[in-house]
Amino acid sequence: MNYRDPNSPVSLPVGAPAWPEYDSVNDRFMELNENLQIITTPNKDKLEGINEILMSARREQIVADSTQGNGNNLP
Repeated sequence: MNYRDPNSPVSLPVGAPAWPEYDSVNDRFMELNENLQIITTPNKDKLEGINEILMSARREQIVADSTQGNGNNLP
């Protein structure tokens, strides 16, 4: 997977910010909108909470499926 500037070697418009390489520590990326800008994930704490709830539900479903046999039980 490429996390670098997808426009390389073609340049962004004059005045546009440099396209940052994404990493989860800095959590900075290019927002593609009317105005190109560098942002961090909006509402990251809420999104992480939702993700944890979904992953927990998925783990519970995996356990439930494994206790019912091979996990291929269709309704």
